[in-house]
Parts: sequence; C-alpha cells; structure tokens
Amino acid sequence: MAKHEGPIGDFTATDCSSSVNERVIDEIVNALAGQNHTEVELADKFGMSIEDVEQVMIDAGYERCESCDYWFEASETLGDNDEPLFQCKQCRD
Repeated sequence: MAKHEGPIGDFTATDCSSSVNERVIDEIVNALAGQNHTEVELADKFGMSIEDVEQVMIDAGYERCESCDYWFEASETLGDNDEPLFQCKQCRD
C-alpha cells in the first residue's frame, strides 16, 4: 500500500483507496481541504465512487464539519479532551 504524508503525519491508504495513485490523492486532498469542492465533482473527475473519495480524505487525516460541510484536519475537530466535536473551529465560535 502507498504511504502518503498527511496533516497529522504519514498514513497508508486503505483497501478502497490503495489503487489510487499519489498524485490523485494529493489532488483530492488539496481540492477538498477547507474548500467548497464536492466529492461528486472529484469522483466524476477521477472515475471513483464518492465513498472512495471520502475514504481518501479520512485516510489523510481529515474530517467533515457537520455544520459547514467543509473538510478540515481531524485535529481541528477535537475538543479540549480530544472528544470529537464534529464541527470546525469557525463553526464552533
């Protein structure tokens, strides 16, 4: 499996994203992280399922904010006790 550098360190692609090359993973992460691109656009562009695009983001250390729907680094969606808040910092403020 391919190893990639993510916001919280290196990660290894899971089975559903292991066939995705590094350039595609980087492009997906760059297009979705903090941006308003949709998984549908990227799934169509790369001939992937929406679930595979989402898994690439999760594998890279990102979570989706339940309020604004943007993707942010997982560390930004954790509270003081590392409990998941499911919202980015901007939506919590």
